[in-house]
Order: sequence, then C-alpha cells, then structure tokens
Amino acid sequence: MRRTYREPAEAVRFQGVTDVLNREGSRCLPLILVNGVIVSSGDHPTRTQLARVVGQHRSQTELAAAR
Repeated sequence: MRRTYREPAEAVRFQGVTDVLNREGSRCLPLILVNGVIVSSGDHPTRTQLARVVGQHRSQTELAAAR
C-alpha cells in the first residue's frame, strides 16, 4: 500500500519521524517509511532502491507470518 503524508501532522505520529526531524531538521526530508520504519531520508531514492527496500520488508514480513 502506498501512503503519502501531505500534512506534517500525519507523519509525526511516528516517534522515529519526530526524532529525526528534531535532530536533523529539514535536511532529513524527504523521509520514506515502509511499514512504519524509516528506510530513506534526505534523498530521493531511485526506483531500484525503493524496490529493493520494499522487497526486503516484504520478505521479512512473510518470514514473520510463517512462524
């Protein structure tokens, strides 16, 4: 599922986002989260990089579900 936070108040619900923003300010933007985990910050990743990260998270989720 793709989710884009257009309002900052939505994204800062995640403690990690608040922590990074407080520590790094706007330098950390854009922040990209997958399953609530920050997987990229401060740069626009390529499609290949995003696919790799999403694939890794999917694999971890599938492994956890199989347990």
